[in-house]
Amino acid sequence: MPLKITVQNNGGLPVDNIAVDVDGESLTGISVADLDIGEIKTYEVVGFVVPSDLTGLQTVTAKVNVAGDVKESNNANDFKIGYTDISVTANRVLVNGSDWANIIVKNESAIPTDVTLTALANNAEGAVLFKRSFSALAKENAQTVLLPLAELETKGDVRAIYVVIA
Repeated sequence: MPLKITVQNNGGLPVDNIAVDVDGESLTGISVADLDIGEIKTYEVVGFVVPSDLTGLQTVTAKVNVAGDVKESNNANDFKIGYTDISVTANRVLVNGSDWANIIVKNESAIPTDVTLTALANNAEGAVLFKRSFSALAKENAQTVLLPLAELETKGDVRAIYVVIA
């Protein structure tokens, strides 16, 4: 998972090189080529890896170091990192004599996250049959979606439902 930082040059001279520390650990420097006075740019930092054993959010501090900087107090920022683990189950159910697709989206991690569920016809390139977004899906909450198969089949030749979570 890459770390991207946004840097603004608030000084009186152009900047040509930036070093980055995350929680005090030096990472690869960024050759800026020219960050002019007042200019804002976003860079990808090489060498930062989110720990794979995180079970929740962890706060880390990123700091940029610029040679000759006279105001270092505005060079650091705290941010939270972590992984989300979204699961999806889908099965066919019979409701009042009709076939339905029962799709359950669940956040298995302790980090609330935004999730978009998309049901596609037959494969990953198929027509969109259904799409719904869930905001701040928390671990305690699962979202269940019931889709009537007869209605979905009116949208084309549907032999399978391909579910995508993003």
